[in-house]
Amino acid sequence: MPAYAPELMPVEQVWKSGKIDLLGNFVPFDFTDLEWEVDRAIASVGDRPELLRAFVRWAGFELDESLWQ
Repeated sequence: MPAYAPELMPVEQVWKSGKIDLLGNFVPFDFTDLEWEVDRAIASVGDRPELLRAFVRWAGFELDESLWQ
């Protein structure tokens, strides 16, 4: 396995979703504002299990759906 393979890491899709989809047009007033918005964006991705499953499948991994019940 290569030292860095973003296509094999589902977390890369979480970051991409946060950076592009959720924070793409966000302009913070200060660092605190940015920190709060990044935390909110990551939490909103984590609140969507179907999206997280899609990220894992995108990376080519199989999921045991019985674990999600």
